[in-house]
Amino acid sequence: MSIVSGDYREIATVLMHLPGSMTKVELERFRGVGIAGGEVTWDLETETIPVHLRAIGSRFVVVGRFIRQSEDHSAEDLHALMRMRPEIVELGQS
Repeated sequence: MSIVSGDYREIATVLMHLPGSMTKVELERFRGVGIAGGEVTWDLETETIPVHLRAIGSRFVVVGRFIRQSEDHSAEDLHALMRMRPEIVELGQS
């Protein structure tokens, strides 16, 4: 299987902390747009978020890679990409 990937940068707001050391964030770009008010949320591992950005309501940029499965590379390659964690960047930093 081959792997098609690309970068993403999304501004997110911390909504709540979940059991299992996860944090639910809302992607601001989708707020109020489309079905169900357009809310799009992600559950991030809390440890990937710097301590000073973990408070409810904190905003930051989530930077990472998206992947789609295709046909040429091994399953191990896909699993390695899936284990990659997004980077959390403070707003205003590049």
